[in-house]
Amino acid sequence: MKKWTIVVSATLLTLAASAALASVPQESLYLGGIGYGNDGSYVRQIYGAPTEIEREYTSSVPSGSVVEYEYGDSVSIHLVDEIVYRVESSANNGWQTPEGIHVGMDASVLQETYGTPDVIHGDKFIYTAVGTPDVGMVFEIEKGKIDEIEIGKIK
Repeated sequence: MKKWTIVVSATLLTLAASAALASVPQESLYLGGIGYGNDGSYVRQIYGAPTEIEREYTSSVPSGSVVEYEYGDSVSIHLVDEIVYRVESSANNGWQTPEGIHVGMDASVLQETYGTPDVIHGDKFIYTAVGTPDVGMVFEIEKGKIDEIEIGKIK
């Protein structure tokens, strides 16, 4: 009987621990069809030349340089060594996750779709990627609505 109790307890603890994790699969890390790790040439092939290009120098990446492609006023794609590092959307502009989540939606869809966030930091709901805790999805919430979406390296 004692052995059975231990097995049942261990199973329940394992299920509870896995239910508590809201890590998203790697295939969810796309916004507008562009994902973390895509090549810059792929971005340009799909969306054409950016409306603006900015270069930032930072110590937070090995090369020390991040190139930001801006498409209109609401989409930014950050590249390090010509590889997508982060994708951001700040308007309801047609850019959405593979699950159909986009700026302007009610924030309740996040928990329905991805579960409880791994971290809530102020107005940001943060979901980490399976197997890569420094990569994921960040949803900024304003007045109960999704105000901005970031996919990629978590700041």
